[in-house]
Amino acid sequence: MKKDLLKDYLDMIIYKDVVERYDVRNTHLLKIIIQYLLSNCASEFSINRFIKKFQHEYRLNKETVFNYFSYLEDVGFMHYLPRFSFKIHQRYLVKKVYIADNGFAQLFVFRGMQISGRLLENLVFTELLKKYNHIYYFKDDKNYECDFIVSENQSVKQAIQVTHSMSEKNRDREIRGLIAALKKFNLKKGFIITTADKQQELIADAYKIHIYPLWKFLLDLGLGLGVGVGPGISF
Repeated sequence: MKKDLLKDYLDMIIYKDVVERYDVRNTHLLKIIIQYLLSNCASEFSINRFIKKFQHEYRLNKETVFNYFSYLEDVGFMHYLPRFSFKIHQRYLVKKVYIADNGFAQLFVFRGMQISGRLLENLVFTELLKKYNHIYYFKDDKNYECDFIVSENQSVKQAIQVTHSMSEKNRDREIRGLIAALKKFNLKKGFIITTADKQQELIADAYKIHIYPLWKFLLDLGLGLGVGVGPGISF
């Protein structure tokens, strides 16, 4: 029943909110774009990369492709997340893409699978977006990455990493990415959101790392508590 409702909702977005509103003629291309977005949610994204990937299969008009992506953003199907830069004009040179309704990603991309890292990251983003207006992701010159940087009043306040679970395989990568952001923005503590049941705390390179259960993150955010505020660095 839930899958049918999601499919009906997606069809409504495609055929009413997009096709009819913007007089879209190439509905096949629109569906390909949607599938591409779903399969690349919570990943770095480029429309030019999409064009390059499918140019040999379809006769793509660059302006049309850009318009279709813009239509989907306008109707709220997906959101772009800019990479943080102190130079405003550079923030949208590289970006990540997230799907507004987590059910779509779960139904069409992760069918038959339990909640995955990217699906979890997509969920966290959609919840952060309800509370904060200025969200970015961070990546330094060494490719250490932190999933979310939250700023308020032109000051970075939070650094948040998201992973399905902490293991020997990913532990160092997740912590190093978070610490790189903490150093960059002069924060004393950071958060790693996981599907674990209990909250934990650890110290790494003199930084306090809170392992935050997803359920607590959702509860605290819903109560307006956020996930902690640091001194931050202004920009």
